[in-house]
Amino acid sequence: MCRQISDGCVSRGCGHYIQTTVVAIADCQSSQCRLSSSHSPSCRAPHCRCNQTYGPDIERTTNTKPGLCDQCQVSRMQHGLQA
Repeated sequence: MCRQISDGCVSRGCGHYIQTTVVAIADCQSSQCRLSSSHSPSCRAPHCRCNQTYGPDIERTTNTKPGLCDQCQVSRMQHGLQA
């Protein structure tokens, strides 16, 4: 399955990667993947049963930030913990 290559930031407090931009697509070269350049143009909906979702991102860390990511901060506050 094809994958997105993304740049992002890692929060040091929780280790979560936050995607900031997709910089490229890694083509899997599979004829069974609708996102690939190798997928046949004649294979179309509703009969196409090929994969149509991206696999896990290829993550490139371009920045780090101290503390928790925004989602973890919200979660801690909802549970009555200090962010």
